[in-house]
Amino acid sequence: MSLPAFQKFLRPVLEVIAEHSPMDSARQKIPVIIASKMRFSDEEKAEILPSGGSRLRSRCGWALTYLTKAGLLEYQSRGRVAITSKGGEYLKDNQGDITVADLNKFETFRDFSQVESGGSPNVENANAAEIATTQHDPETRVELAMKEIKARTVTELLELLSQVDPRFFERVILDLMIAMGYGSNTGGMEHTGRSGDFGIDGIIHMDKLRLDKIYLQAKRWQGPIGRPDVQGFYGALAGKRAMKGVIMTTSYFTQEAKDFADTVSNSLILVDGKALAGLMIDHSVGVSKRKIFALAEIDHDYFDE
Repeated sequence: MSLPAFQKFLRPVLEVIAEHSPMDSARQKIPVIIASKMRFSDEEKAEILPSGGSRLRSRCGWALTYLTKAGLLEYQSRGRVAITSKGGEYLKDNQGDITVADLNKFETFRDFSQVESGGSPNVENANAAEIATTQHDPETRVELAMKEIKARTVTELLELLSQVDPRFFERVILDLMIAMGYGSNTGGMEHTGRSGDFGIDGIIHMDKLRLDKIYLQAKRWQGPIGRPDVQGFYGALAGKRAMKGVIMTTSYFTQEAKDFADTVSNSLILVDGKALAGLMIDHSVGVSKRKIFALAEIDHDYFDE
């Protein structure tokens, strides 16, 4: 299980503040109380955002911000949060989950959502409408957008790799292995293979005496790679008395191929197209970092001192 969507925190956070109003150091206390109230598992409480930090604390923090902007909560002093008369009336008159669309009924929240989206207060625009109905907090929206961009880049990478010369593709695989740290500070690499064979396309030397080696095979294929192809590579490894082998492809492996690899060795690694493209992105092989976004977050511990 994973933590529920951001909107699921809105009513519980409002109820907790109502029960303890006013609450000092609310941003520090709320995640602990909410975790107990919503019966989160240890795994759920330990979830970390891709940008770092606690996902639970982030969800609770955004709930506090949104409820405050709607006028249902208010900061009475540094770190002290209380429910407003408007918030008390809302809890009494409304049952069930609170959504961002519900908060958008309040003028102060509409002003906030429009400014957050880059618009002007009291001016309707598409971005503000999206914020009013989304189930995600802003940090999660950034996370989802980054995943979408990565998925698009994976697709484009695979299209390009499927069109390159087989020898160039073999070189890509060697470059990736070096970028991942294999052989970069030891014995280096060899580009040995020829396209279309069942042999060795490259060798990564893991030590300066070249005693420890990883043998590579690069398959720039369109169709599936089956057990016979993997078995052929395994036979080539046996002929070299090799212990470690990696097959990387633009395509994918059949279940029979994966079962064979799992059965014969824990050092025979199969990397399909999506995993290959993902590794290239993670290690900047064939891609460049266009922008790096630094997300600023208030240090509430500093201000609560």
